[in-house]
Amino acid sequence: MGRYYAPSTVDVVGDLHNGLHVETSVYNCATYWDGSSGPTQLELFNVYGRILLLQLFCEMTIIQGGGATLIQFNATFSTPAVAVQPISAVTTTVAALAVGSRVVWQGGDITSTPTSTVLADGGITDVFPAARQIIGSVGGVGTIGHVPSTADTVSGSARANCFYVPMSDGAYVTAAF
Repeated sequence: MGRYYAPSTVDVVGDLHNGLHVETSVYNCATYWDGSSGPTQLELFNVYGRILLLQLFCEMTIIQGGGATLIQFNATFSTPAVAVQPISAVTTTVAALAVGSRVVWQGGDITSTPTSTVLADGGITDVFPAARQIIGSVGGVGTIGHVPSTADTVSGSARANCFYVPMSDGAYVTAAF
């Protein structure tokens, strides 16, 4: 007979191995990956304090049916005042992503291009961030988000996921919506 671990123990093991996990609600890609009316930053996560960003990705929940959108992950802070700063390069075209496919932040150098896992059936990601980034500052308040290019995505839905480790007293991340 196999071992049984309480769900709370399984959660703690996951947190210790992968970092703390926060995910957004599902959002409409036709709205938030639409750059045709002018690129607009979508704030995905609120960041309080200083964190070590381990993993960041958007996962399709409804097939993304087309368009030639490019997205870029960014951070901005109100305390201290820091304008929108890239934490990645711009993706290659994000189009025709199946349910379970992901757009994965690569970490490390801000010129690293997020990778799209465009698999026929989705659900498998064969890329992982190359490095981590320190985001925020002690007592800082800000966001992590993404902005689309001037192209438009015509359909689909996604949810964003963030895995992190607090690096200052009381640091944490929440979903922005």
